[in-house]
Amino acid sequence: MELKGSGAKGNETPVETAIREINEELSIQLKPAALNQLFEYKSQEDEHFFYAEISFIAAPEISGEEKERSNNANVYQPGWVAVKDLTQINLMPPKIACKIINLI
Repeated sequence: MELKGSGAKGNETPVETAIREINEELSIQLKPAALNQLFEYKSQEDEHFFYAEISFIAAPEISGEEKERSNNANVYQPGWVAVKDLTQINLMPPKIACKIINLI
């Protein structure tokens, strides 16, 4: 799940930020032990990539600020992606998908 536009509040750690953002935007509650940080990507903003195995059957539903911002011209449709299919989606920058696959 890619959460673009997410950011730390105050002195949050990257793990705390990821847990809060996932809960706010998808209503999924995770514990810190569920997230494994894969790497940090240096770009205009530091981006942290995490991996979590989640036993969840239904597609996640958008909530929070992202739901409020959604309209016909700006649709955020969350969904689960199998690791093997990461190179088939529009994950930016593209080389990130290969890096994630190699680390998992």
